Amino acid sequence: MTIKITSEEYDMMGLIDRHLLNLLYNQGYITFDQVIEVVKESDLDLDEESIVKYSENCVIFLQKRFLENVECALFSLRSDKTRLVISEDAKWVFDQIMQEEYDEEGEVVAKVLPDFDMEEYI
Repeated sequence: MTIKITSEEYDMMGLIDRHLLNLLYNQGYITFDQVIEVVKESDLDLDEESIVKYSENCVIFLQKRFLENVECALFSLRSDKTRLVISEDAKWVFDQIMQEEYDEEGEVVAKVLPDFDMEEYI
């Protein structure tokens, strides 16, 4: 079965991944409820059942792509199964690439993933 997605949907999937990775890095974990909330806030036109399934797939494929590209686990499921906790190796990787954001006074207010322009690499 082939699924066709538009470039806008593909871009939205990237924004969802980016939001989840920033949450994971800044909190040290994400919950499935947070994943669902991020998907709900996106512009994807999904019904409630599809949101849950899409959220499950986000988590699965995010971990899969991280393993394939970085060769370490992104997160592990806590023993009580309430949180996906960032792995120490993934934390180290993010520490190397995260960029600081500053407020008007020049104080660091957040660390976020840099914007990657994939057009440069194609």
